[in-house]
Amino acid sequence: MSVLCRALRAAWALALVVAALGPGARVAAAQSAEAARAVSLKRAVLVVTGTDPVVGQVLLMEKLLLQNAAAEPYQPARWEESVVRVRVPKQAVDVSIDSGPPGADFVRVPTEEGVYAFAAPLPPGEQSIVISYALPYSGATSRIAYAPAMPAQGVQVLLPAAAGPDLQSASRALKRGTDLTIGSQRYLLLEGSQLAAGADAAFELRGLPVAQTAQPGRALPGGALAELPLVITASLLLAGALVYGLVQR
Repeated sequence: MSVLCRALRAAWALALVVAALGPGARVAAAQSAEAARAVSLKRAVLVVTGTDPVVGQVLLMEKLLLQNAAAEPYQPARWEESVVRVRVPKQAVDVSIDSGPPGADFVRVPTEEGVYAFAAPLPPGEQSIVISYALPYSGATSRIAYAPAMPAQGVQVLLPAAAGPDLQSASRALKRGTDLTIGSQRYLLLEGSQLAAGADAAFELRGLPVAQTAQPGRALPGGALAELPLVITASLLLAGALVYGLVQR
């Protein structure tokens, strides 16, 4: 069969499927697509909150500042199809949602490794979701393979300057920015803008303390979420809000 014939048959089959769906289904699909286009990720702020050399882990928290420009909450027909997504490195353990809209939860996207879809309605206006997780490390340098799961207008990575390790970009998407001072704390900063979904935004932590042992944690099972210390959660909620205000100056 020629290439042209196969193309014609495929187009005919698609037309039959669209016709079988009926006008109601086509309208619903169009409305769903329009609602999805109203949702955007304005900024992702990733903060290295510390290291635990006893178990050989780097602790991180990420704040996603989302915008739903529609007048109604965004709620897809199936949660796995939600455009509100987060991606964690495949080695991530002890993943948790620490803050978000009412009913905040994630479900695993089976077709994409390390990607989870937000499984709750996203109200109109600006909304934020804060997640935390840990990554194992064994040497003095740890490469963290960060990549946004949805297009991001801006991405920031912060590390307290007094923490000891150094923060370096390991990708073209992130550049070293001017250090930020929040309260009495100075932060090293990497930042990037207009990142596509899945864009490589890897970075490195250099000069980590020697890990004494490696202890496996709990991966996100999709519904049952782990919990990290509340003091770390509170620190990022404060830092993330202040950082966003500073970078908008």
